[in-house]
Amino acid sequence: MSVQWGQAASGICGLLDCGEYKKEEEKSLEKEILRFEQVTGKGRKFRLQNVDFTMKSGYIYGLTGRNGAGKSTLIKTILHEQSRYKGAIYVDGIPVKENYAAACRKIGYVSEDNVFFEKCTAMQNAEALGVFYDNFQIERFCKQMQAFDVPVSKQYGAMSRGEKLKCQLAFAIAHQPVLYLIDEATAGMDAVFRLQFFDCMRRLVEDESCGVLLTSHITSELERNTDYSAFMENGQFSGWTESIDGILRQDDREQEALCIE
Repeated sequence: MSVQWGQAASGICGLLDCGEYKKEEEKSLEKEILRFEQVTGKGRKFRLQNVDFTMKSGYIYGLTGRNGAGKSTLIKTILHEQSRYKGAIYVDGIPVKENYAAACRKIGYVSEDNVFFEKCTAMQNAEALGVFYDNFQIERFCKQMQAFDVPVSKQYGAMSRGEKLKCQLAFAIAHQPVLYLIDEATAGMDAVFRLQFFDCMRRLVEDESCGVLLTSHITSELERNTDYSAFMENGQFSGWTESIDGILRQDDREQEALCIE
């Protein structure tokens, strides 16, 4: 690791080591933060098939699969953007169907989808949207934006692709969620920030009672940076594993068998 990279990573993630930002009470790394119970989708475009899994705080989870496999559908279901399904989803013990507003306040969402106001500055966005979160700290947002080297006075619509992702991540960190959802966002990051991002995520799950679920087409990225990974195909969830390579090799063998037939 170069001296410059080490300094950059420390600058971005060092905020998380400050006592003022740490939880006052020591929390267990084994806290359940997300649970799917036999979730099956309804409708022509919404396809999940009997998805059943749990996630615990203290870990980074990765989800991969081909386009249309169900990754983004799964994320949208957690956010209650897709609500027609059988089964149950719990975020930090809160049932999403029955109380999706409270569940969503427990989530930090980072995506290339436009979730902020284009004509407002980063600060204006933070002030307007932060009121919906019980634990939002505007000071934490400003310090994280400073660490990311993005001015809070900059208009969101004038930001680059990478700056928008940094702004979203800073906002998520500022309201201290139990679950970070990172939907195909790393593809929009440059190589340096991608390294900084994963270092930041690792510090978050180690220092705070939270976990990360990220979707990505870059399987080598998941192999290097996640604790557990899973593969989705046709709305079916493979189950968590410590090595995504084994799942992918099995999937390749199945595809080859289909071609031979």
